[in-house]
Amino acid sequence: MAGSSERVRTDAELRERRRKALQLKIHGATYEQIADQLVDEDGKREYYDKSHARRDVSKALREITEQESKEFLAKREEEKILSNERLDLLLRSGLLEKATSGSDNWEVRLKAIDRVIRVEERRARLLGLDAPVKQEVTGTDGSPLMISLANDLRAMTDEELRALVDGRPPGDPSGSGA
Repeated sequence: MAGSSERVRTDAELRERRRKALQLKIHGATYEQIADQLVDEDGKREYYDKSHARRDVSKALREITEQESKEFLAKREEEKILSNERLDLLLRSGLLEKATSGSDNWEVRLKAIDRVIRVEERRARLLGLDAPVKQEVTGTDGSPLMISLANDLRAMTDEELRALVDGRPPGDPSGSGA
């Protein structure tokens, strides 16, 4: 039976073989060189051919990418939790009390209210609570906006074009021939 003498590798052995193959590739080895160089404890080649080595290097890279993605997402979630806790701390530090107190000092209360609103806006952005806002630009009567910039530019005089380039409204005499 073909392949019956081949022993079954553990997951740890496969990961180690892939790690070694990836290290060789990082150091410039070709897939053929990787296939030739990696041998098991019995002195047998780890790979049948270069395509087998290529598959292992690809799997090693994919495993690294998946692990880094998981770590990145976990770190991002931790940062969101920490930022949210900091925002809570700001509110509990007396800011919310100042904003909601029955104090007659309206200047202090209004500043505190403004800060509370800013903290809550930041929290909403952090947690993705605000839905995206759809905006539509229309003409003055609600009809679709028509753009005819090329025709408008052709109709302008040289002076009007210079004013436009200078950031002045067309027809503004302040930049003409001084």
